Amino acid sequence: MEIKFDSFPVTKIESKEKESVTISWTTPFFPKTGDYTIYHINKANRSIIQVTSKKVTPDIKKYEYLSQPLNSTNITFMIRNITLDDAGYYAGGPREEDAWSGGGVVLIVLGESTLGLLYFNFVFNFNFPITCIVVFFCKSVM
Repeated sequence: MEIKFDSFPVTKIESKEKESVTISWTTPFFPKTGDYTIYHINKANRSIIQVTSKKVTPDIKKYEYLSQPLNSTNITFMIRNITLDDAGYYAGGPREEDAWSGGGVVLIVLGESTLGLLYFNFVFNFNFPITCIVVFFCKSVM
């Protein structure tokens, strides 16, 4: 499924917490010198992977760059053990401003359903406490 992001087509991927997901897009070119940087925007912009034709430098071990050869214009990487913080927009380019010029992928992370209990006591004029239990069910819906 594609959605429009700032008048450029953007791919949308849905995944669940604790799963792994492979994200990919095609870039018009890979720089002959310098880095191609993959960014993640959620609460802030941050670089997660830097790639040259000779090496890959992931920000943390949860990311694995999969494109071969390294300077391929088909950008593919994996995110392992997804959390809600991994949701957001992923894009890349030789410079940060290039990453926002189109393409990229929006990752939507669906949280696991949770069951909660809420306890509270009332004391009425009958001089004995009454305990009430409220059960609620939380689920992310997209």
